[in-house]
Amino acid sequence: MHRSVSGNIFPFRKKALSDRSPRRYFSKKQQLILGRAIREQELVRLPSVDEIREQIEDIDKQLIDLIATRMELTDELAREKKHSAKEYWDSKKEREVIDRYAELCEEVSLSEWEAKLIAEVLLKISKERQKEIYDK
Repeated sequence: MHRSVSGNIFPFRKKALSDRSPRRYFSKKQQLILGRAIREQELVRLPSVDEIREQIEDIDKQLIDLIATRMELTDELAREKKHSAKEYWDSKKEREVIDRYAELCEEVSLSEWEAKLIAEVLLKISKERQKEIYDK
């Protein structure tokens, strides 16, 4: 990059950009609007990467707690099915759960693929746990 003697990288400009006052280029009204926008930006601080990660960790803790609660209910369901001599797994009910997840995820802007993946992971764990209880 070529710099002129004055230090300006654009030799055709007489002054560096930092030497120019915004007052020369904006009307009073534009200056007021620009000043307000700058003040508003200063008031709205975006969270840092660490703050966002902390929020994600908090959500992960809640998710694990909710999944553990769901699995406890799955275990209870399996014991009840075994007691009443029902099959431990119902493929029709599995399809209903996957469909329900698709509907729920649609409401919160997750894709159908993501909904299906989440449901399948939870159902796979549930199925294994129910089978273990049934086989005891």
